Amino acid sequence: MRNPIHIPLTRAKLAEIAGKLGSHMTPVWTAMEAGCVVILQSQNRQPFYPPPRGVGSIVIVEDDTEASTSGPRGFDHRSIQRLARCADSVAVLSLEPVSQAYAEAAATALDGGCALIVETSPQFEIAWLETILTAAPGREILMDPTGPFGRSTR
Repeated sequence: MRNPIHIPLTRAKLAEIAGKLGSHMTPVWTAMEAGCVVILQSQNRQPFYPPPRGVGSIVIVEDDTEASTSGPRGFDHRSIQRLARCADSVAVLSLEPVSQAYAEAAATALDGGCALIVETSPQFEIAWLETILTAAPGREILMDPTGPFGRSTR
């Protein structure tokens, strides 16, 4: 079974959600209002499709929720691999939101590309990097410079 759940949002509902999530999401909402696809993929281990090619899109993989965090193993492995291969830009964020990552994702989507943002916890930062680089070798990945991996490379 695939995971194609689409929930239409009114402008009022979108404004309500945007107000709760913080200013780092403003570029994402702007891209969405311009016609880009925004997908929030949560942990459930069910297969899912990457967004269609040629349509600007932003996929936010929510690995760090209030309930739990699982790293890549909380998601369907093949689906994550397909998503990593189709992404034109990738960010792995393990601490606080990095505004630049969301702005770059929106710019990628507005140019018709696919942007991937993985929101995770510090203990799974390396696992996400390995998963993405295994699926898409040589991929540039924007990271939180204050995260564990960012600190270890200074």
